[in-house]
Amino acid sequence: MPIPTLTKPSRYFTDSHFLPKPAISLPDGPRLQLIAAEALYYFFSNQTEKISDRHHKGIKTLFAAAKKNSGAFMVPATVLTASEAMQAENLAVSKPRLARLLGQCRHEHFAEQCVATALTSNLSLMSPFSDNRASCQESYEADGMNYLRFTDGQQCFFVLQGVSSADSLYFPEGNSLICLVQATASEVRHLQNHLLGEFHKVLAYAQGSNKLAGLIASHSLPEHFYYEILPALLTVYQNPQLRPHIPGLVMRKGQDFIDLKLLFPNCPSSVLGAGEMSRQAFSTQRWFIHIGNAPQQRSLYKYYDAVNRYLFKQINNHVSHEAQAKAVQMEDCYPLIWIGVAGQKNAWQEQVDGYSYILNQLIARYPRLGVIIDGQILAASAKKAHRTADYRLAEAIRKRLHPDILTLSVIDENTTTKLFIAANIDFFIGSFATGSLYVSGLLSKPGIAHLGNAEARQALEETLYNHPNPNVYLLPKAYVKDKRAGSVLKTLWKKSMAMSLKTAQQPASAIIEHPYSIEKKAFYRYIEARLDKVLLNPQNTKIRFFIEPSFSINPAVRHYLTMASHGNLLEVFPTLPFPKNLTDLAEFSETYLKQHIIYGLFTFGSQQILNRPSEFMVWLGDPLRRVQQHILLFAKNAERMHQACDMATILKAEHKSLDNYYTRLISGLDAPFGKCTETMLNTALGNMAQYFVFIGINEQQKLSFDRLCTLMDWERSLFPDSLPNTQAIDTDAFSEDHLEQLNALCVFDYRLYKAALAMARGAVL
Repeated sequence: MPIPTLTKPSRYFTDSHFLPKPAISLPDGPRLQLIAAEALYYFFSNQTEKISDRHHKGIKTLFAAAKKNSGAFMVPATVLTASEAMQAENLAVSKPRLARLLGQCRHEHFAEQCVATALTSNLSLMSPFSDNRASCQESYEADGMNYLRFTDGQQCFFVLQGVSSADSLYFPEGNSLICLVQATASEVRHLQNHLLGEFHKVLAYAQGSNKLAGLIASHSLPEHFYYEILPALLTVYQNPQLRPHIPGLVMRKGQDFIDLKLLFPNCPSSVLGAGEMSRQAFSTQRWFIHIGNAPQQRSLYKYYDAVNRYLFKQINNHVSHEAQAKAVQMEDCYPLIWIGVAGQKNAWQEQVDGYSYILNQLIARYPRLGVIIDGQILAASAKKAHRTADYRLAEAIRKRLHPDILTLSVIDENTTTKLFIAANIDFFIGSFATGSLYVSGLLSKPGIAHLGNAEARQALEETLYNHPNPNVYLLPKAYVKDKRAGSVLKTLWKKSMAMSLKTAQQPASAIIEHPYSIEKKAFYRYIEARLDKVLLNPQNTKIRFFIEPSFSINPAVRHYLTMASHGNLLEVFPTLPFPKNLTDLAEFSETYLKQHIIYGLFTFGSQQILNRPSEFMVWLGDPLRRVQQHILLFAKNAERMHQACDMATILKAEHKSLDNYYTRLISGLDAPFGKCTETMLNTALGNMAQYFVFIGINEQQKLSFDRLCTLMDWERSLFPDSLPNTQAIDTDAFSEDHLEQLNALCVFDYRLYKAALAMARGAVL
């Protein structure tokens, strides 16, 4: 049979989607590929009336020959960042319209807005193709991902929903996937497999008038459910205009970490197994929408306190009598310790011997010691066999414990019981990762955490896990030894999306977990040294503000501060979309702000908008060097804008940041350029002495990091001795006259800096 002749558009579609040399052996393979290409082209361009039995038979034969793997004959999608997409030539879109669509999908309230539109009218988004709206009434479910198809005339795109309501956007015509949260080419392959595997049903479904079936509130990782999905869902549920329109809530089997009926009693809910969502969609002409915030918003989400209050209110209102009895059984214990065991291979190898040794040491000091033993966080529908290894570990530990230690295992309990009982613990010893989500992430308990060095480094660098209590300690790397090369066990959203992960097989963020070893006696000594503080669990009584004046220190310091604070660093800079200034934090709860260090560029006094007790920290550096670097930046920017960039012109512009900048920031007072006063300096000195608990000196980085870690009780090994010097000064750019002028603009800053050096030497701060 001759190879069919394709139209020019479908020929382009063939070249961008189908491999010239497929990894299948069929006598008429080229013909079948062209038939499949034509069918998909007609489907994606909404010309379904042109699809015939020949297309259906061709797709069926080709897909069967490829053993139901489209990767054997189709080109992997090209993964693009948003900025790359704006430059891509193969995307048949209007770039201004695409920019508006990307902005809409990135909006902090996109999840709620998207669901609200779906509940009350027809779901639509800004079209990247025309001035029309792109509408949606189709969803396709494959491999834990929900795919919404939006159409505008003869063009379409897909919104991929996994963690958030818009993880990425797929444009079939250019075979391009635009990453917003996370994106891999394999996600497109799963969609292709789904479409090709059930093409006959897909075609009938796409031609129907489909209605919304429900909201998907589900993810394979409990972190994403509690931090991204639950807050967005609760916002919709608590909206009286939207709640009556919610047709139902859906969790995937194996991802039902908590009973949605308990949290949302007025909404019907169900747990659907693999493939059930698709079967229901096709058979009843329904579609589903996933709800979830983007993980990038996690550190800026204002309402976690409210979400947690709602969660625990529902739990306390529905806790069983059995759970209450178990809690009563342990109420006379002190301290009541939660320990987390992990039966998987990539965990603490000596946990049976280690936990039993630590607990037997503690009973000598605390005769009323009680222990809650928990295992991995598993879904309610998980097979009992998944808990078997945890049971064995718990029993092995129990057999080694002193007979006076009262123990309670909650390994087989549901989430409601676990959280109800864990609310009474005094501290925990367990994994820094998912294993401590309930006790640390949700209940904010103090504790001592452990993790393999490779995963711990990644967890700290990318802020993968939430530990809001400042009295959570991660066992330092010197105590831990990774035993062998780890394996990829799970994926989490990665804070800085590395576009090296563009291959078809790579996950968005591979978490490498190693089995690791900890010497039990050294671990106990580490716990013993911190136990009094952990049990006391002191909380910050003031909001801590940390000022980073421009060019006072290498901005790379933020990376180390983020790690040391376990991600509890809230950055505030005028260059950020949000928060730009302290006024933007007015709606954040006092508890949330006290759990974080508010770090950025703002003046002393601007904190008064929050009307809360506060204390300050700051980085300072040599004033002349700082002003030179600032001037060179102004010159560089002026040159780029084809403006005069000589020193005289820049100084004539009278930028206040060049005139006693430190004095202005720390005094909180303003004055015209060149008019700073002795009063401003005295005010700055007074503020520094009274309100600043730490002053870091750029020229004394090692000593500054030493003092900071002592003050904050942080692990010193997380900081280097010095930061890279990436801001070298071209001394030839400054004449003697220039230096004289600049020194005159630093006269008060030099006196302030000298006082800061004296305070640092005397450990006054």
